[in-house]
Amino acid sequence: MRRTRRRGRQRSPIIACLGLAGVILASCSAAASRPATSSTVAQPARSSSSTSTTKPVTTTTFPASFGVGLRKLSFTDTTRVILNYETSPPTELSPRRTIATQIRYPISATLGKGKQEMAGATPAAGGPFPVIVFAHGYAVMPDTYRLLLDAWVRAGFVVVSPVFPVTNYYEWLRQGGGGSPEADVGNQPYDVAFVIGRLFALSSDPGSFLDGLVDLHRLGLAGQSDGATTIAGLVYGSFYAMNFAAMAVHPLAIAILSGAEFQAVTYSDPSGGPALLSVESDDDYCNPTQKATALYDAVAGGARAHWFLTLEGADHSGPYFGLQPWAGVVQRVTTGFFELALRARDRPVAPADLARAGDVAGVAALSGAVHVTLAPTSPSGDCGTPSPFPPPGP
Repeated sequence: MRRTRRRGRQRSPIIACLGLAGVILASCSAAASRPATSSTVAQPARSSSSTSTTKPVTTTTFPASFGVGLRKLSFTDTTRVILNYETSPPTELSPRRTIATQIRYPISATLGKGKQEMAGATPAAGGPFPVIVFAHGYAVMPDTYRLLLDAWVRAGFVVVSPVFPVTNYYEWLRQGGGGSPEADVGNQPYDVAFVIGRLFALSSDPGSFLDGLVDLHRLGLAGQSDGATTIAGLVYGSFYAMNFAAMAVHPLAIAILSGAEFQAVTYSDPSGGPALLSVESDDDYCNPTQKATALYDAVAGGARAHWFLTLEGADHSGPYFGLQPWAGVVQRVTTGFFELALRARDRPVAPADLARAGDVAGVAALSGAVHVTLAPTSPSGDCGTPSPFPPPGP
């Protein structure tokens, strides 16, 4: 699917029903820079900032690769609504906010042999496994990123992917003709925090398959495009600070994949914050480079570890949908980053491993600088490579 966004529009915050503020993205991005080539790379986090007690990490010998299991859950937040953007102003579509959630998890490589993903398969031995919560972009589904998400699972992570109730592919089709469902992105940080809270509760419920499978004290958050903006807003944005502080568990690692700041939201870089990886394509005309670097520059200084990966000649979407040669670099660097920050493998991962994965002549460059500089791009053209996978049924 290829889509084109309208450019140059200014989005101001709206107030959602029941008093929830729907902070809106600035028109997908704006001033940037190419990564500096020298800097001291900070060391990764050693412990969680969670308000709960951190459990000791058990060292497990992992196989070379796991298979991928898939289950789906649904979580309903009765305190917030779903809006209908076919009307102006938006009206209430549902009095509660239901969030379908995909959970990909490690299974035996033998069990998963020859299969892309196995629905309902028995989890592999060796858990609990560290968790990555992934936020999808606008007008797509988590399955759009299947190759990237499966790469993380094969390395030994549980990957949790909420399907945002307004900005997913099917609601975009339904509501896009009469309004701007993308305006709902400002509500998505609350969705992510809510899903993490439900996961945390289920992780200690003997009746749940998540009991013994997930270790939320080793939590990473990631997102692409509007999903990246969602994650950054939750973790670093002043508007969501109270919500973030109230979470039962906090992330050790954040991966921002072609993301930007929310308009009219202040961003801070609290000292000792989670390890940070930002990825941006220098030919990104959907999320101009200056927006991605502005976000990184605003928050990298306080991170326990920080890296910026520049994808050379890539577009906004292709590297995350599977377009080579960039997709392989993204998979290797993000996997290594989470292994390092979440202490996920029995074999040690070092910053030098990330450098080897991220520095590929003519394809990508990795920097540990606190501030980066990329040549600015203009917000014109479409948002990049269509998804290689047809979206699943609604």
